[in-house]
Amino acid sequence: MKNNHLSFKYPPETRLELISYSFSNLCENASPLDIYSGNESIPFEKRDSLYKNILRKEFSDAIKEFNNTIDKLRKKI
Repeated sequence: MKNNHLSFKYPPETRLELISYSFSNLCENASPLDIYSGNESIPFEKRDSLYKNILRKEFSDAIKEFNNTIDKLRKKI
């Protein structure tokens, strides 16, 4: 793994508060390692239980809302 740590050696008399350098220039090619890219293929059964519960609840709520909408439309006919 590539070492992303930066180290600088300054003479003792250097006043660090006077040194300015753009952080984006220091890390211009570094990409974060901990951000989900969306390209992973994780089967539902291997996902975290909290994720599965949230997804099931949202899907269940969406189905209930859809069924209620269909029922209201049928009553208008």
